Amino acid sequence: ISGRVEDQLAKRGFKFNASWTQFFQNSPDTGDTRVWDYGGKLDAKMTQDFSNMGFEGVTGTAHVAFRYGDVPLLAGGTFVPTNSALLFPENEGASARVTSFYLTKMFGTNSMIQAGRFDNLDRYEPPFTGGDGIDKSTNFAFVFPPLYARTIPPVAEGVFFTTLKNAEPFVTVGLLESTEKGFFKNGATFYASVAVPYKFFDTPSHYVFNATVSSTTLTSLEQSPYVFIPPLNAPLATESN
Repeated sequence: ISGRVEDQLAKRGFKFNASWTQFFQNSPDTGDTRVWDYGGKLDAKMTQDFSNMGFEGVTGTAHVAFRYGDVPLLAGGTFVPTNSALLFPENEGASARVTSFYLTKMFGTNSMIQAGRFDNLDRYEPPFTGGDGIDKSTNFAFVFPPLYARTIPPVAEGVFFTTLKNAEPFVTVGLLESTEKGFFKNGATFYASVAVPYKFFDTPSHYVFNATVSSTTLTSLEQSPYVFIPPLNAPLATESN
């Protein structure tokens, strides 16, 4: 029965994918005992092709994420979390959120425009990194560039234009929120990326060049949703430029 339902939905252009990932990690302890933390992540991703409804080349995408439990995010004494999947929607407790809800419009086969709410970890999918902390490495340094921590929030509204080469993103430019503090209430970020494929001893490889420019206002050591900064008992100075 489920197969028949899936086939009927597919004929209407609707696809649904759900996953449940569980984590058991050792929590460093100063005593003689070891503590094992447990947490999990549920992801539901949906796409709807509107071509059958007369909107040629238009697709809707949504992602609902739910996390629960505890894991030692900073095991090893690093600023960069060691478990990326359980950083979002929140880094502790139980939390659910619609992280993606956007439309994609294709122009021919080599360009597209996307607008709406984006899960930026979903968007970052180079061949060798990314993966949301589930499909590839769990360490955040191999999931999403930590240098983006100040200019690209985990979830943001925006618009992107992408050209494709061999069905892969080639040139991408976009404008999105710099923080999650309301709709463009604390600056905007311009994003640009060029991914150049090439052969290295007959193996697939890429040169990727990324750049972000933001107008956000913040303090130099303000807490980030990606990288945890220990609290300081000192006033923070503000700087321009």
